[in-house]
This record gives sequence, structure tokens and C-alpha cells, in this order.
Amino acid sequence: MTEMPRLSLSSIDVSQETADWFQVMASLSEQSKRELTRQLIEGHFVRWRKRHVEKVQYFANRHELSWEQAFRLLAEAERKAPYSEKDFQWARALGKEDIWATKASALDGSTPASETDSYSE
Repeated sequence: MTEMPRLSLSSIDVSQETADWFQVMASLSEQSKRELTRQLIEGHFVRWRKRHVEKVQYFANRHELSWEQAFRLLAEAERKAPYSEKDFQWARALGKEDIWATKASALDGSTPASETDSYSE
């Protein structure tokens, strides 16, 4: 079994009212605050997925990248905005074997990159 990646959120500054409401939501749903945080983050991505896919496409178009190359660049933790021409060259040089997400899989959330053919070299 593959271990799930972790998103470390050691602390987030919020108002006292927000902190109280967060505790209320966790208590009412009989969940830990950690589980509620996971659900809220995942829910955000599901709700706004199409808009994020469109924003990646816009970024790709602006920088002459495929959607898949843009996604990989944006997902690369070691490369951060503002991106340099070297970063864009790195992304353009990515091969099919370097891509794990496609636009199609992003839109439906179910097809791994290895099972789709939307990557354009």
C-alpha cells in the first residue's frame, strides 16, 4: 500500500470566532479537528476543481507549455514563483514518463496519467 502524502499545517492564524466555530463544527460532526480540516480542504478542491484546471490552462498558454507540463511545474515544490526561463525550459523538456496528471484526469478526478493519452509532446 502506498503511503499517503502529508500536508503539514502546524498552525493557522484565525480569529477567536473562527476558532470557536471550527471547534463547534468538529464537535457536531463528532470528528477531530484534523479530520475536519482534511474534509474541508478536499471539499474545496472538489468544488473549485474546474476553475483550477482553467487557471492551469491559462498559465500553460501564457508560457507555451502543455497543460500537463504546467501542472508539473506548479506542483514541483522545489520550483517556486516567480518562475525563471530555466524553470520553463525544464517544464518544456518533460517527457510523458515525467507526467502524473493530465487535464482529463484533473477534470474527472479518476483517470491516472498512465491510462490516458491527452499528453501532447
